[in-house]
Amino acid sequence: MAFQIKDNILLRYIPDEGQTKAVIPRGVEEIADKAFSDCYGLESVFIPNGVKRIGRKAFYHCWNMQKINIPETVTEIGEEAFYHCESLKEMQLPENLQIIGKYAFAGCKIKEITIPPLIEEISAGLCSECKELKLITMPETIKHIGDNAFEHCKSLKKFTFPENLQSIGQYAFSSCGLEGVLNLPSNLQTMEEYVFYGCYNLEKVIIPQSVKEIKHCALPNTTKTKIFIPHTSIEMGLCCFHAGQKVFFRKNEKCFIVVLKGEWLKASLERDLSFFLQHPTFGTFEQIRVEQYKQAVAIGFYDEIPRIREYLESHIAEAIKILIDEKQVETISILLNDRIITKEAIDPIIEYAIESAQKGGSLEIQTLLLNYKAEYLGFESVEERLKL
Repeated sequence: MAFQIKDNILLRYIPDEGQTKAVIPRGVEEIADKAFSDCYGLESVFIPNGVKRIGRKAFYHCWNMQKINIPETVTEIGEEAFYHCESLKEMQLPENLQIIGKYAFAGCKIKEITIPPLIEEISAGLCSECKELKLITMPETIKHIGDNAFEHCKSLKKFTFPENLQSIGQYAFSSCGLEGVLNLPSNLQTMEEYVFYGCYNLEKVIIPQSVKEIKHCALPNTTKTKIFIPHTSIEMGLCCFHAGQKVFFRKNEKCFIVVLKGEWLKASLERDLSFFLQHPTFGTFEQIRVEQYKQAVAIGFYDEIPRIREYLESHIAEAIKILIDEKQVETISILLNDRIITKEAIDPIIEYAIESAQKGGSLEIQTLLLNYKAEYLGFESVEERLKL
């Protein structure tokens, strides 16, 4: 084997025929850009202490490389340094590492990665298409996750976001294997385009109060995923929510649920709804043409606009059904305390709640409704009282 070294910089590695192992000589302080790139037969590399920088594309397309050590002296790993090292399954990063370039480990077979504590930003494409990646550990210092950082990481089922995270770049987790409930961190402000697009196994995405902007197609494009959003003044982009998706808006202590007919902002019906949420008046409320949308937002705004309260009282039997289905005990309790449910509407609502409870719904809601009728509206027969 031959190493081309100048001024303690390893400029290029030239392997002998059939050479599969490289031991970098002591005294080298830097591995230059493309020093080992396209060394297809290389299977293992030993890097000695003293090396401080691994250059851009240093091990680019070393397809058969299975093992490499990164010594504690390394503080910088350049862009695409290990790009598509398709046999590389392990990577332990040193504590003193300060910079990791774009797409540094894209296309590798690493199963887990721990980001060192001095890193404040996850670079674009860092582990893009690492399809066997299952575990990512990040320090709380991380403030930004770059574009495409973990896209197509199909084996990534769970992920805990750093609490200080402020922004997530476009396509950062698109087409990942994420599943279950995804709690976004309390300091997050911006979600760029297509962040979770193609994440079909998420049950819920819970967005924190801190978020100011969700750009187009940032959330999962599946009706399976329920979106919980803390308020209505967030700037939301085109196709942010999708047809058939349930969106749970939090307004003060109440929750109102919209089941979308079409893609968010793509059709005029959804634009009417969005305009009301940004500019809530009775006039903009009247412009909403989908009754289910009107019934939903009426639950959120009846205590602010009197004429919306009148509308809700006349449509409460229809409006409350989705709250019963989704076991929204707190919101139903608020509606009962505000005496929104009329004598004419209470019986069909109770019947619906009883049927729901028999199918696994909330017994607490059934009891609340029966007690409300007993205390404020009264029963008309002995049989009705026996329901209690």
